[in-house]
Amino acid sequence: MAGETVVNTQVEVKKGSSVSNVINKLSKASKYEIKTAAGVAGIRGTVVGASPTTITCLVGTISFVPAAGGGVQIVITGGSKVTAGALAAVKAGTAETSNLARAATGVTANVAANLVAQTVQQFAAAIAADAAADAGKNGGAAAATQAAADTAKTVMADLLAAVKQAAASATGDTKAIIQAIAANLEKNAAANTADAAAKGAGIAVKVNGGTETAAKDAAKAAAGQTTTDQSIVTKAVENANSSIGQAKQGDSAANHGTSGTTGNVGGGTANNNAAATTTTTIFVSPTK
Repeated sequence: MAGETVVNTQVEVKKGSSVSNVINKLSKASKYEIKTAAGVAGIRGTVVGASPTTITCLVGTISFVPAAGGGVQIVITGGSKVTAGALAAVKAGTAETSNLARAATGVTANVAANLVAQTVQQFAAAIAADAAADAGKNGGAAAATQAAADTAKTVMADLLAAVKQAAASATGDTKAIIQAIAANLEKNAAANTADAAAKGAGIAVKVNGGTETAAKDAAKAAAGQTTTDQSIVTKAVENANSSIGQAKQGDSAANHGTSGTTGNVGGGTANNNAAATTTTTIFVSPTK
């Protein structure tokens, strides 16, 4: 196709760990692969953590071919992981995805500071949605609402700390830029947390089979558990509506957490729908 940009990126992890944040693909022909002893992960528009024995997906979709799988392809969706020798993905758990989010946020801050605010909001919503969906399977909408609110508050604080840490270790102009972003995130912490909670609860109710009305009620309740400012709650529910509308029963809750429009991202309003992003970047942290 005329004008199409094709990028082929390969990363091999022999020891330690690697974190990649692929904001969006440049073209269908572009390829991003992470090679490990466990197999090869093809990533596109996703956040992934890789070690020689484990591939973990925070958001997006990974096509994974195990080294000893006889060519079997495993699809890893947001909030899931595959370990060496396994032939199916399993839930990664909030602790693991939160650690991945912190690492990816720090790497993004040091490489593409202008994307940090959007990244923080997307990660918080994705993890809140995933945790809420798990809680809601047995506890219903009330449990999903509580989990979304609690997780949003914890993760948002963790990611803000990661940005501040990145600012502390940066130098020159980059340091000033990241410090300004951290200040904006802190200023808008209440709104960003409410947004993540509302999205998380609403998406969780929908993917667990609830109605759109029930999902919006849960979104409002979750946002209300993070702030007493009703104007913030109202805006958070509005921001969650598109994500709630897109979510379907059985979907990956984490992946819906990154879709739709959210407000107050680092002091402004940004569209977090991956399809609207026009650039593609891969960030890889040094192996340890």
